[in-house]
Amino acid sequence: MLIAVFTAECLATNYAMIALPNIKIMDALVFIAAFLFGWTVGVGIAISTWTVYGFVNPYGQAGFPLILFLMMGECFYAIGGASELSNLGIFAFVSPVAILFAHRFSRIQRGLSRI
Repeated sequence: MLIAVFTAECLATNYAMIALPNIKIMDALVFIAAFLFGWTVGVGIAISTWTVYGFVNPYGQAGFPLILFLMMGECFYAIGGASELSNLGIFAFVSPVAILFAHRFSRIQRGLSRI
């Protein structure tokens, strides 16, 4: 139920803000959900959101390899949020690194979309 509510929020904000390119609240919602409820909820939200948004998109459907990269890239936000949840000092660096990887994945996604 929790994954469905957050997925609906992510999809609603993505569709509402479709006219504003490269502005998405979805990444922040996935991060916050993973921070509050753990990485399994965050990853579930990331995968279910991109499953729907990748196939029902006003700009067209994402191809199979692209949708996998989109899902994996969004999962980095969930991993970053979940790492902030842990109070272990050794994992404090995981969140910025995960966000950096998500940014790099977006560069790969742009390259794949041009193929």
